Amino acid sequence: MFGYVEPQKPELRLWEYEEYRGVYCGLCKTMGKKTGLLSRLSLNYDYVFLAMIRSALLGISPKIEPGFCLVHPTKKRAIVKSDAALEYCAEVSALLTYHKVIDNINDSRGAKKLASMLIKPVCSSFVKRCIDISAAGGKIAEYLCDMAELEKEESPTPDMLAECFGEIMREIFAYRLNDEKSVRIAEELGRHVGRYIYLADALDDIDYDIKYRQFNPFVSFYGKNDVLSHLGDIKTAVLLGLKGLEAAIALVDFSTCTGYGNIVNNIIYLGMPGKIDSIIKKLEQTDER
Repeated sequence: MFGYVEPQKPELRLWEYEEYRGVYCGLCKTMGKKTGLLSRLSLNYDYVFLAMIRSALLGISPKIEPGFCLVHPTKKRAIVKSDAALEYCAEVSALLTYHKVIDNINDSRGAKKLASMLIKPVCSSFVKRCIDISAAGGKIAEYLCDMAELEKEESPTPDMLAECFGEIMREIFAYRLNDEKSVRIAEELGRHVGRYIYLADALDDIDYDIKYRQFNPFVSFYGKNDVLSHLGDIKTAVLLGLKGLEAAIALVDFSTCTGYGNIVNNIIYLGMPGKIDSIIKKLEQTDER
């Protein structure tokens, strides 16, 4: 995941922000123990969202305790103690970071490609520690290969590729859950989150991909000279896709982690639409220049 699933922090109450930050810090510490200290550099807010969803679906009551943060070593913070949800997300982060690096090596040029080649051995070491999700890793690799084949054709619609990434997230969200109901909810959540992430990432990369002649589904679909004139249509399509996510999240029982429910709703109803707005605004400013 790429950093497009986060809350609108000013709209969080103080205790909600502290709890959210506690999950973030807890995941960071868990990654250090589970997949290696350097893997903590790949942490982003998307995995905090996944951790909260997994906690609710697994019925985990998070244990919050004071502790020191690596970035702020002089002041204690509220940190969620490592649990099954955080350990799972640590492995997911390592696995997806590795595949992102491979994708950059295959599809990028210049400094970005060189940097990815240099860090590939380190990311490979992260993946070797991902014992608990090794089976999911194989399926994710298959879906990514399917996406790569579609992108080589340079003719698929953005919706086709978003659906493919949605299948990856569906697998990740639902992997090894306890009961059929939780699996169905997780699959629906994962599918819609995956579609959103793919489309948000593609939207954010429009300028870069035009400049460096990289494949971009929106540029391919609308044409590089016209894509910026269709930003309104793209925004509408992405936000409509969030309606399915809103319906699925209503089925999640947050009774074992009550604070997470408010935070997750903030992310879905405010944070994710706000992220799209900020990307659109940036592209419009670029177009004006």
